[in-house]
Amino acid sequence: MAARSSAGVGVGITITLLGLACLALFITTIVFYSKFQRSDRELTTTRMEWDNWVRRDEQNADTIGRLRDLARKENKSVVGYLNDSLRGTMQKVSGKPGDGPEQLAADLARVEGAGSSTLLGVIRARDASIADLTSKLQEAEKNFQTANTNLQNEAARVQAKIASYDKTIQTLTGDVDRYKNEVEQYRQQINAFKLSLDELMEKARNQFASQEAALKEQIRGLETVNLQINEQLAALRRDKSKDFLQPRAEATLVDGSVIGATPGTNEVSINLGRKDRVMLGMTFAIYANSSSITPNAEGVYPAGKATIEVINIGEATSTARITRENKGNPIVRGDVIANAIYDPKKVYTFLVYGNFDTNGDGAATPMETADIKAMIEAWSGKVTDELTGAVDYLVLGQRPVVPPPPNAGDPYALVQEYLRLDRMAVRYDELTRQAAATSIPILNENRLYTLIGRRPGLR
Repeated sequence: MAARSSAGVGVGITITLLGLACLALFITTIVFYSKFQRSDRELTTTRMEWDNWVRRDEQNADTIGRLRDLARKENKSVVGYLNDSLRGTMQKVSGKPGDGPEQLAADLARVEGAGSSTLLGVIRARDASIADLTSKLQEAEKNFQTANTNLQNEAARVQAKIASYDKTIQTLTGDVDRYKNEVEQYRQQINAFKLSLDELMEKARNQFASQEAALKEQIRGLETVNLQINEQLAALRRDKSKDFLQPRAEATLVDGSVIGATPGTNEVSINLGRKDRVMLGMTFAIYANSSSITPNAEGVYPAGKATIEVINIGEATSTARITRENKGNPIVRGDVIANAIYDPKKVYTFLVYGNFDTNGDGAATPMETADIKAMIEAWSGKVTDELTGAVDYLVLGQRPVVPPPPNAGDPYALVQEYLRLDRMAVRYDELTRQAAATSIPILNENRLYTLIGRRPGLR
């Protein structure tokens, strides 16, 4: 009995102890489970916070691994390493270690080229540009040094030239001064000579004036004597007219006649030929009869009904072409022909004087007098310079125009020209008076051309 009781007590104690142990284990389990749940919550929170720094899928990335290794080498956390690296990078890039990526992006937006290239690309491009500019600057400095050296050399050469020019100018200045002195001496000599020449000119003018007055007085006396002689000569001519060979009156200057005129051929035949000394190119005025050549009350001779020019010469007849013909008054057989220069039985002598307009330009000049003389001589006429009894016709052009008398100070050449023109005008008037006094026919240029069948300007 006692044995069973001891055994039961032991079992009870054991059960009690087991119960206590179970209770303790339950309590311990509850405590541990409570701690496990708290730790699990803390672990979840920690993992969530850790994901904010680095997610699980990023922990195995090579970049994160390299950062973790670099952080361990420096005994830093990855975040601390990254923070220190960011501050160091910002210090190097912007000089502001506290700036973040946003401030860096804003600063880079103001950098040219950073928007389309990396910062290192921009830096490399700037370095290349700086290197190129540096090279160009060095080349420019080298060229500048060369140019500066050349400039200094040129300046030295110019200075040498200037010195040489200054020396030359000094020499020339001395020569110019000497020349000025010589010119001044010459000027004084010329002025003295001019004064002397003016005195001589004044003396010559006075002498010329006195001589001119004396000559004019002598001329007036001679003109009186000449007039008396001309009157006596005219009386003698009237009394002895049968003993002198006188030119026929202009109204009877008929040299031949038309012996054939065929309408439509522009040619006529005349009764003058080689035996009558007719020449090629000779012209004639054609009139209906000799009375048609009579001048009117103003002394103007009428133009012929036509003009002809000899183009073919026979022994006794010639052929001429019609150069002008009045419409409605044709050339007919029996019309007379006249040329004041030509005569089939005599050589006329002419005195030609004055200014003529042979080329028809409206300006009469003394040079064209030679054309009139040449035409007369070409048509078998004779030209003389003196008005004698052998002159058949006096051919007068326009009277020379005499300018106003020169002043005392006018050039010598102007005085000489005035005297020349005055002498020509005086002789023109003298020839006119002498011809009128001696009954020598006077032909002006228009009258001459009318009576030979030509016009000014025609050759």
